[in-house]
Amino acid sequence: MDKASDAGKLFNSPKLDKLSPKEIVDLNIQELKGRLPEGWTFNEHNGRVHIKNSKGDYKIRIDPPDRLTDYNHMHIYDKNGKPLDINGNIVNRKSPDAHIPWDKYDWILLNRDMNIEQKQKELDSTNYWDAPIYNFYVSYFGDETIIEYEDDQKKYWRVTFLLCGKVEYTTDALWEKWRDYDVKSLKKTQLGYSAQNFTLLQYAQNKNFVECRIDLGITDITIVCRDIQIEHLDLKDAQFFWQDNETLE
Repeated sequence: MDKASDAGKLFNSPKLDKLSPKEIVDLNIQELKGRLPEGWTFNEHNGRVHIKNSKGDYKIRIDPPDRLTDYNHMHIYDKNGKPLDINGNIVNRKSPDAHIPWDKYDWILLNRDMNIEQKQKELDSTNYWDAPIYNFYVSYFGDETIIEYEDDQKKYWRVTFLLCGKVEYTTDALWEKWRDYDVKSLKKTQLGYSAQNFTLLQYAQNKNFVECRIDLGITDITIVCRDIQIEHLDLKDAQFFWQDNETLE
């Protein structure tokens, strides 16, 4: 977290609390950092930016595209925490006018320029084909999606999709002869999910994101994300929901 006194402060430029929304939205990341008023904080995580005043109230938020707003955008708040539009008018937080387009996003993503071809090779090198799936879940309000699958008797793979803008999936519950049991009640040998395919493509609507098409046999998943992390972990340290139903073999 960077304080207003950090390096990069712009001594002769008006601070953020003196700027209009039109002026704020024209600033890049370094300029936003350099114009923090005394006591304000700047926090960046997974491509999102939170700027708060000395009381801890949100003043500016920067978010990537999501399922409702398909562009990089900024939220700006007045002294009472009310959302503002580009002209400084108070608007409903759900209004498109409260989601101000912001085209300086590359400043955030300089360290997240994922090489899709290289990442595909890394996924393929895990030899995932037909590997039993241990778990699939979404966390942090959809920001991260995780798929875990078997390697051998001592290790497993965890693939984490970071900064997710979209997560869609279909399961066998929609099949004509759909199951009438809860997956959470199953044992490991009853799960039936297996890794069939991971295909990575550049997302057509935003070149900064990757589209991941995943086939788990009885579940199809599409994820649009900014980054992918692959980990090779010890089974002895793992915790899976189905372990409550049996002892790990």
